[in-house]
Amino acid sequence: MTFIYFPTSNSQIDAAIKNVLIEEHDWKVEHVLYIGPYLYKTTDTSHYTYEKTLTCMFIMLTIMTSSIGTIIIFILKCYIKINTYIKTTKNLSRKWNGLQYQLFYALVTQTLIPVILMHLPVATLFILTILSINFGRASIIVSITCALFPALDPFPVIIIVKHYRLAMMSSVTTPVVKFIQRRLDNPI
Repeated sequence: MTFIYFPTSNSQIDAAIKNVLIEEHDWKVEHVLYIGPYLYKTTDTSHYTYEKTLTCMFIMLTIMTSSIGTIIIFILKCYIKINTYIKTTKNLSRKWNGLQYQLFYALVTQTLIPVILMHLPVATLFILTILSINFGRASIIVSITCALFPALDPFPVIIIVKHYRLAMMSSVTTPVVKFIQRRLDNPI
Protein backbone atom coordinates (compact mmCIF):
# COMPACT_ATOMS: atom_id res chain seq x y z
CA MET A 1 0.00 0.00 0.00
CA THR A 2 1.30 3.44 -0.92
CA PHE A 3 0.72 6.56 1.13
CA ILE A 4 1.11 10.08 -0.16
CA TYR A 5 3.22 12.16 2.19
CA PHE A 6 2.33 15.80 2.67
CA PRO A 7 5.41 17.64 3.93
CA THR A 8 3.55 19.99 6.28
CA SER A 9 2.72 19.64 9.91
CA ASN A 10 -0.66 20.36 11.44
CA SER A 11 0.68 23.40 13.26
CA GLN A 12 1.68 25.04 9.97
CA ILE A 13 -1.75 24.49 8.44
CA ASP A 14 -3.41 25.59 11.69
CA ALA A 15 -1.44 28.83 11.59
CA ALA A 16 -2.35 29.37 7.93
CA ILE A 17 -6.11 29.04 8.44
CA LYS A 18 -6.37 30.40 11.97
CA ASN A 19 -7.04 34.00 10.91
CA VAL A 20 -9.66 32.97 8.35
CA LEU A 21 -11.53 30.83 10.87
CA ILE A 22 -11.49 33.52 13.53
CA GLU A 23 -12.31 36.46 11.24
CA GLU A 24 -15.01 34.87 9.08
CA HIS A 25 -16.61 32.36 11.44
CA ASP A 26 -15.46 33.19 14.98
CA TRP A 27 -14.29 29.58 15.40
CA LYS A 28 -11.22 28.18 17.15
CA VAL A 29 -8.87 26.00 15.14
CA GLU A 30 -8.97 23.30 17.82
CA HIS A 31 -12.73 22.86 17.28
CA VAL A 32 -12.58 22.44 13.50
CA LEU A 33 -11.80 19.38 11.40
CA TYR A 34 -10.57 20.31 7.95
CA ILE A 35 -8.96 18.81 4.92
CA GLY A 36 -7.14 20.61 2.17
CA PRO A 37 -3.85 21.07 0.41
CA TYR A 38 -1.16 23.35 1.79
CA LEU A 39 0.77 24.45 -1.26
CA TYR A 40 2.62 27.63 -0.40
CA LYS A 41 4.38 28.99 2.64
CA THR A 42 5.22 32.66 2.57
CA THR A 43 7.30 34.41 5.17
CA ASP A 44 8.71 37.92 5.23
CA THR A 45 11.89 36.79 3.50
CA SER A 46 10.96 33.75 1.41
CA HIS A 47 8.30 31.91 -0.53
CA TYR A 48 8.27 28.11 -0.39
CA THR A 49 6.19 25.76 -2.58
CA TYR A 50 5.43 22.22 -1.46
CA GLU A 51 6.16 20.31 -4.66
CA LYS A 52 4.71 16.97 -3.53
CA THR A 53 1.33 18.52 -2.76
CA LEU A 54 1.38 20.49 -6.01
CA THR A 55 2.33 17.34 -7.94
CA CYS A 56 -0.57 15.42 -6.39
CA MET A 57 -3.01 18.15 -7.41
CA PHE A 58 -1.69 18.19 -10.99
CA ILE A 59 -2.01 14.39 -11.15
CA MET A 60 -5.65 14.62 -10.01
CA LEU A 61 -6.32 17.38 -12.57
CA THR A 62 -4.73 15.23 -15.28
CA ILE A 63 -6.94 12.29 -14.33
CA MET A 64 -10.06 14.51 -14.48
CA THR A 65 -9.02 16.01 -17.82
CA SER A 66 -8.31 12.61 -19.35
CA SER A 67 -11.66 11.37 -18.06
CA ILE A 68 -13.50 14.26 -19.73
CA GLY A 69 -11.50 13.73 -22.94
CA THR A 70 -12.38 10.03 -22.95
CA ILE A 71 -16.05 10.89 -22.45
CA ILE A 72 -16.02 13.27 -25.43
CA ILE A 73 -14.23 10.78 -27.68
CA PHE A 74 -16.64 7.95 -26.92
CA ILE A 75 -19.72 10.15 -27.22
CA LEU A 76 -18.59 11.08 -30.74
CA LYS A 77 -17.77 7.46 -31.63
CA CYS A 78 -21.15 6.29 -30.33
CA TYR A 79 -22.98 8.98 -32.29
CA ILE A 80 -21.17 8.05 -35.51
CA LYS A 81 -21.89 4.32 -34.99
CA ILE A 82 -25.60 4.90 -34.29
CA ASN A 83 -25.97 7.13 -37.36
CA THR A 84 -24.14 4.62 -39.55
CA TYR A 85 -26.23 1.73 -38.21
CA ILE A 86 -29.54 3.52 -38.74
CA LYS A 87 -28.62 4.72 -42.24
CA THR A 88 -27.34 1.32 -43.41
CA THR A 89 -30.20 -0.70 -41.96
CA LYS A 90 -33.27 0.11 -44.04
CA ASN A 91 -35.76 -2.36 -42.56
CA LEU A 92 -35.98 -0.79 -39.09
CA SER A 93 -39.09 1.13 -38.07
CA ARG A 94 -39.17 4.81 -37.24
CA LYS A 95 -40.06 3.92 -33.64
CA TRP A 96 -36.95 1.75 -33.33
CA ASN A 97 -34.73 4.49 -34.79
CA GLY A 98 -36.36 7.06 -32.49
CA LEU A 99 -35.73 4.83 -29.48
CA GLN A 100 -32.05 4.50 -30.43
CA TYR A 101 -31.68 8.27 -30.56
CA GLN A 102 -33.59 8.69 -27.30
CA LEU A 103 -31.30 6.20 -25.56
CA PHE A 104 -28.24 7.91 -27.04
CA TYR A 105 -29.34 11.37 -25.85
CA ALA A 106 -30.24 9.96 -22.43
CA LEU A 107 -26.79 8.37 -22.20
CA VAL A 108 -25.05 11.59 -23.25
CA THR A 109 -27.03 13.64 -20.74
CA GLN A 110 -26.44 11.10 -18.01
CA THR A 111 -22.72 11.24 -18.79
CA LEU A 112 -22.59 15.04 -18.77
CA ILE A 113 -24.26 15.32 -15.35
CA PRO A 114 -21.18 14.11 -13.38
CA VAL A 115 -18.92 16.21 -15.62
CA ILE A 116 -20.93 19.35 -14.85
CA LEU A 117 -21.74 18.58 -11.21
CA MET A 118 -18.47 16.98 -10.08
CA HIS A 119 -15.55 17.26 -12.49
CA LEU A 120 -15.82 20.95 -13.37
CA PRO A 121 -16.47 22.31 -9.83
CA VAL A 122 -13.64 20.23 -8.33
CA ALA A 123 -11.26 21.16 -11.16
CA THR A 124 -12.16 24.84 -10.71
CA LEU A 125 -11.49 24.58 -6.98
CA PHE A 126 -8.14 22.87 -7.62
CA ILE A 127 -7.08 25.50 -10.16
CA LEU A 128 -8.06 28.35 -7.83
CA THR A 129 -6.11 26.68 -5.03
CA ILE A 130 -3.04 26.26 -7.22
CA LEU A 131 -3.28 29.93 -8.22
CA SER A 132 -3.55 30.81 -4.51
CA ILE A 133 -6.97 32.42 -4.95
CA ASN A 134 -9.17 32.19 -1.88
CA PHE A 135 -12.58 30.87 -2.91
CA GLY A 136 -13.93 31.34 0.62
CA ARG A 137 -17.48 30.39 1.44
CA ALA A 138 -18.29 29.86 -2.23
CA SER A 139 -16.35 26.56 -2.04
CA ILE A 140 -19.50 25.04 -0.53
CA ILE A 141 -20.78 24.91 -4.13
CA VAL A 142 -18.57 21.86 -4.72
CA SER A 143 -20.19 19.99 -1.82
CA ILE A 144 -23.67 20.93 -2.99
CA THR A 145 -23.10 19.92 -6.62
CA CYS A 146 -21.50 16.61 -5.59
CA ALA A 147 -24.48 15.91 -3.32
CA LEU A 148 -26.93 16.72 -6.15
CA PHE A 149 -25.35 14.21 -8.52
CA PRO A 150 -26.97 10.98 -7.23
CA ALA A 151 -30.37 12.68 -7.02
CA LEU A 152 -30.26 14.07 -10.58
CA ASP A 153 -28.56 11.13 -12.30
CA PRO A 154 -31.69 9.06 -13.16
CA PHE A 155 -33.75 11.99 -14.48
CA PRO A 156 -32.33 12.15 -18.04
CA VAL A 157 -33.51 8.63 -18.80
CA ILE A 158 -36.94 9.29 -17.29
CA ILE A 159 -37.38 12.58 -19.13
CA ILE A 160 -35.79 11.79 -22.51
CA VAL A 161 -37.04 8.23 -23.17
CA LYS A 162 -40.67 8.59 -24.26
CA HIS A 163 -42.06 5.41 -22.65
CA TYR A 164 -40.50 6.21 -19.26
CA ARG A 165 -41.70 9.80 -19.48
CA LEU A 166 -45.28 8.72 -20.23
CA ALA A 167 -45.24 6.18 -17.41
CA MET A 168 -43.97 8.79 -14.97
CA MET A 169 -46.55 11.33 -16.07
CA SER A 170 -49.41 8.83 -15.72
CA SER A 171 -48.21 7.73 -12.28
CA VAL A 172 -48.12 11.37 -11.15
CA THR A 173 -51.25 12.68 -12.85
CA THR A 174 -53.56 9.70 -12.20
CA PRO A 175 -53.63 10.13 -8.39
CA VAL A 176 -54.07 13.89 -8.76
CA VAL A 177 -56.95 13.44 -11.21
CA LYS A 178 -58.57 10.84 -8.93
CA PHE A 179 -58.22 13.19 -5.94
CA ILE A 180 -59.83 16.08 -7.83
CA GLN A 181 -62.59 13.77 -9.09
CA ARG A 182 -63.40 12.66 -5.51
CA ARG A 183 -63.46 16.28 -4.35
CA LEU A 184 -65.83 17.26 -7.12
CA ASP A 185 -68.11 14.25 -6.49
CA ASN A 186 -68.17 14.71 -2.69
CA PRO A 187 -67.79 18.37 -1.79
CA ILE A 188 -67.47 19.11 1.89
